[in-house]
Amino acid sequence: MRKWITGSLVLLLALWFVGCSSVPKKELEEAKAAIEKAQAVDASLFASSELAAAQNDYDAANKFVEGKKNKEAKEKALSSKQKAEEAYKLARERRAEDIYQKNVALMNQIKDNFGEKRAPEAYQDAVASFSAFEATYAKKDPDATYQEGTKLYEKLSPLAQKLVADVEQATAAVTSAQDKYYAAENRDIVKTYASQELSDAAVILQRAKEALANGDLEEAIALAQQASALIDGAVAKAEQAYQRELATQQQQQVKPAGEETNTQKQKAEQYIDEAKKKLEELRKRRSPGSSYLPEARFSYLAAGVESTEEVSDALVEKYIKLAEDAYAREEYLDAIDYAREAIRLADMLLAMEEAATYTVKLNPANRDCLWKIAGYMYDKRYWLWPMIWRANKYQIKDPDLIYPGQVFKIPPMVTETK
Repeated sequence: MRKWITGSLVLLLALWFVGCSSVPKKELEEAKAAIEKAQAVDASLFASSELAAAQNDYDAANKFVEGKKNKEAKEKALSSKQKAEEAYKLARERRAEDIYQKNVALMNQIKDNFGEKRAPEAYQDAVASFSAFEATYAKKDPDATYQEGTKLYEKLSPLAQKLVADVEQATAAVTSAQDKYYAAENRDIVKTYASQELSDAAVILQRAKEALANGDLEEAIALAQQASALIDGAVAKAEQAYQRELATQQQQQVKPAGEETNTQKQKAEQYIDEAKKKLEELRKRRSPGSSYLPEARFSYLAAGVESTEEVSDALVEKYIKLAEDAYAREEYLDAIDYAREAIRLADMLLAMEEAATYTVKLNPANRDCLWKIAGYMYDKRYWLWPMIWRANKYQIKDPDLIYPGQVFKIPPMVTETK
């Protein structure tokens, strides 16, 4: 009897030992399958930390097996499976929410870029399709939401892209004409010798803005081009008239009436002095301890010609020098224009320190975009959105992609020096 009991105990101990020391193959296989299942629903993108934790536990389990620590290996395998299952659950939910938000953004783009007016049939179809998709989303079925949402995204993307591209083209045309007008309006030569042409251009430019705001994009482009041509003509006419006048004065060795000359001379002196003061202010703000950090680059118009020169203290100084040289030649209108340009550029830099800010809001029903923000901040001047883009290029990689929580500097509309 004692031998039988002893034998049974030995057998039980042996079985217990074997059971505890065997490789947990089943647990490892289940963990691996759970990880692969999570990967299949894009957990590497939507639940990356949870998936990484599952993979780490799986790798640790295999290392324990190599070290013949099968108990620890089993524990890690079970932990890996649990974490992989959590990653799977989160990834399904998050990718469903992601595709939903992407479709919301596309629908907002379609609405904001005049989809109902410019593509009524496609717009109505998009609205109906999105409404059906929202019903699926409301059922909280992540797989159905993702599958249906992916198909809808592929359907809506081409329409949204086309509408956005059309608005961008029209906006660029109007913005270019507006910038050109600002530059021409800032020149005394143009206002002196081609004021009527500039006034005519302003009327047409206003019509272009209204057409753009109403979604009449082809009309906006045509009017902007017409205004731009008038401005170019005004600048050319003014410059030619001024040069003819200077040439006549030199040939006849006469000067303009003393009162007129003195007035122009005094204005030139005043503007040059003001430009120098602004340059000095800029330099003070660059002094050690100053927290002033100017934007690195602007796109701007000088003398009616687009320039990509860096707007900096050096450029301000350059225009002051041009103004002083023109003054020395007694070409006072040129001196005034150069000095005013120096002031305008200095104001751009100075304004950036005092710029207002706008925080992008999370509102799926009325998504923020640069076009809307420009409307809020510039009294419905939606077409000025490139000003905001240029001032925040360090954080806006694509003007169509802005995100809740981003804080943008809103530069003032520095247009005319008075």
